[in-house]
Amino acid sequence: MGGNLFTNTSSINKAYVKRTADSLFNEHLLDLGVSRYSFIGSTGKSSVSGDIDLCISCSPLNKATLTRHLQERIGKNNVKISGQNIAVKYPITGFHNHYVQIDLMLAEKDKLDDVVWLMSGDGEKGVKGVYRNLMLCHIAKKISNKMADNEKITISFPGGLQYKHLKDKKWVGKNEKITNPHQILKALRINEDPENVTTYTQFIDYMIGDKALKNYLDDFPNYINNYIVSDPENANRALGYIKTKKRLKDEREVA
Repeated sequence: MGGNLFTNTSSINKAYVKRTADSLFNEHLLDLGVSRYSFIGSTGKSSVSGDIDLCISCSPLNKATLTRHLQERIGKNNVKISGQNIAVKYPITGFHNHYVQIDLMLAEKDKLDDVVWLMSGDGEKGVKGVYRNLMLCHIAKKISNKMADNEKITISFPGGLQYKHLKDKKWVGKNEKITNPHQILKALRINEDPENVTTYTQFIDYMIGDKALKNYLDDFPNYINNYIVSDPENANRALGYIKTKKRLKDEREVA
């Protein structure tokens, strides 16, 4: 999430990810009042990770305090605030003098599972989780186009979904952001269990079988045009999966 903020950190093999994360949690975070953590993105799924991405049960309001306490325990130069997150340079369990960057995303205790779903990802053989989220944003825009001109739906990650209205030429939130995945999918008219659409490929498989959602696939390439330019390998992998699934479905219907 935060890129490489420290010197002398390296990637980490999947076999050591949980042990290293457990070490940070059990030896430091637990003592500082953090009761839970979960992996987010592709962490723990890919054979090798450039860093470890965790979501922890700690209010974002306590970011500065938690950072200070971690600096006291781990070293001032080994803990940095990175945007909304906290980055930690931490020893890889089982190795001497080898370190990995651990990025901590903070979430309220009752929101942790929501954030984990919003930030879910796949392994290296899958499509990056950002493309599932881009598809959710694409659907939100499609629905917004059918709403009154002064109303729309927006989604941010990990912020959540929000209804907005136009007031004095500015878009203003009508309510608090919705992070519950069941409520987000309901707002987007997606009648599926969130656990069944945690990855991009699962989501596309579901959309292919839904008459209304299937129509949104055709202009998804236009929606992610900037990603096709900036991230061609992953964007084309995402679009290639749609093309393949649509072809297979058409072949089944003809047979």
